[in-house]
Amino acid sequence: MSNLVRGTLNPPPVAGVMCANQHGQRYSAVFACEKPGSRACSACKLVKYCSAECQKAHWTKGHKRDCKNKLNTEAWRPDWLRERRNPTFVDPSAGPGWAANAQFGRGMHLWGNIPGLDVLNLSKNEGMDAAKTRDFALAFAACGDLRSTIRTINELPSDYSGAISVLLNDRNPYIMARNLTIILILTTLGDQGQVSTELACEYALHVWYSTFLPQSYIDVITSLLPRLSAISKAPTTPVTLSSTSTLFADLAHDTWTVIFSTMTKIYEPADASKAFNGVMNTPFRVDYVHRFYAHLKPGHRAAFQKWRTAGIVLPHGEVDTHFGIPNAWLFGQDDNGQLEFNLSDSANPLRGWNMSDILAAGKTHSVPESDIIGATFFYIKDQLVEFATRLRRFNVKFVLTDKDALQLPNLLASIPSAPRTFDRIEVSNITDSNYCKVAPVLSAFGPLLNSSNPHATLIALFMNWTTDQHAGSLMFGSPDNPNFGGAFAQMKQQLPKLSAKLALDTASDSSFGFNPQMHPNMLHIFRNADAFNESSKEFLQYLSRFEAPQAAKRVGLKMRLVNTIAPPRRHVPLGSKHNVIVQVRDEDEWYKIACLDDSTYAERYVEWEKAT
Repeated sequence: MSNLVRGTLNPPPVAGVMCANQHGQRYSAVFACEKPGSRACSACKLVKYCSAECQKAHWTKGHKRDCKNKLNTEAWRPDWLRERRNPTFVDPSAGPGWAANAQFGRGMHLWGNIPGLDVLNLSKNEGMDAAKTRDFALAFAACGDLRSTIRTINELPSDYSGAISVLLNDRNPYIMARNLTIILILTTLGDQGQVSTELACEYALHVWYSTFLPQSYIDVITSLLPRLSAISKAPTTPVTLSSTSTLFADLAHDTWTVIFSTMTKIYEPADASKAFNGVMNTPFRVDYVHRFYAHLKPGHRAAFQKWRTAGIVLPHGEVDTHFGIPNAWLFGQDDNGQLEFNLSDSANPLRGWNMSDILAAGKTHSVPESDIIGATFFYIKDQLVEFATRLRRFNVKFVLTDKDALQLPNLLASIPSAPRTFDRIEVSNITDSNYCKVAPVLSAFGPLLNSSNPHATLIALFMNWTTDQHAGSLMFGSPDNPNFGGAFAQMKQQLPKLSAKLALDTASDSSFGFNPQMHPNMLHIFRNADAFNESSKEFLQYLSRFEAPQAAKRVGLKMRLVNTIAPPRRHVPLGSKHNVIVQVRDEDEWYKIACLDDSTYAERYVEWEKAT
């Protein structure tokens, strides 16, 4: 694709932060400065300009609106505080239309809500040097998106020469349809010369995360249809991704229907905007959004608000007027043909990736410090470029299936391309009681661990266990719970200045008197108390209650006392014991953990290995 010019309907890849000076009509070519941005706006720290002249010219063309955004001030307060009422997430009757608007979005889990894992973590297991020529088989039994696959491949030694087989399974046809499409975008478009590998990675990023796409993307991506049709007719025939990598797609008719209908679906932009805004910007959920915003830095609030308004993952000052075609992968229709947004209003493109890595990528690419969406863009793009490059260099075989997870082990024999045993089995959180439960998962997948590899591991995530074991979380108790006192004491000890500031700011706030417990600072403390709550005893009781020890013993597994792949809890070091609490180095780390990441602290990883 030639003649790629910034500001046109066929722009070049976003190689860096460009001058933000631009103006023109939406969904058309615009004027856009083609020089790199070298000087950040000192007020909002969201965009850069190449000169004072461009900054001045852009002030009335759009930047004034961003720079003077009320969200981008220290004085901003959540609506419920200004209006002196209880927030709707505490008292549903406090918000209008709550009962009629309880469902916001279709709630599909198309994006990760917890950072992806390098499931091999070779330095702590087989060893980086020993693994360079070794073959591996990995199973992602309920894979969701591709983030853990990408992280794992990207962390292999750069001179890896073994062969790696990756089984990707998820029973949701939308998820597997998207995963197949994204893999083909990353490997096919660049190789066919239609676009560069770098631009193909931007295509994949926006298909994955952006609500609207350029028409040029649609034109190129639909060129994959003949290849997809051929794949659907020959599931046992290997698909060549590169000179070294292949793919098999053993997918059901429903999944292929999703692929072909979505690839050819055209939605009206106005209908898509209405569906998107009806989820992301409904007034009935403003308190939930403001709870998240309450402890963000002002510039980060403004950055997130632009994303929630436009739905496009790009640097803040990048041209997006050509993103005018609804991304059909993020929309669906109800039984009456009404367009719906596939995600929930809590969806966030940052949540599937490590926050420290995102911020580091922002610095590497000289992104203005407030532009956290821009930092996310460059981080994910870097990961995709590395992944696509490695698929052209490493011997990788993908096997894509869409089976019910518990049925998958019994069906592997009927999938000729699938491995029979695995060095790693990652089951996500299907071990939660609201999904498959832990004992059936261990019984089904335990026998599939590679008995000849002492490092073979079954990795499970427990996200919802405290809903069955209320004693495991302070959120289910009263503030009078004595464990709260211990958690607060830990917070004061680890973050003395922040704790004092939260208390002082709360007491001095003129809005504090109406209901002290509803002040954002108090809510912040209560919501994050579980970071300092030691709940391993309750978690082990939960595992026993759902017969995990018995199931593990029956299939010859034992639970690791110290994990070697995933830390036992979010935000603690790998190598920690299960009874660890979060240790915070400083307020910057707390900001990433408690404000940007928005963790529940209930998440726990457990690893099982073959019993010797």
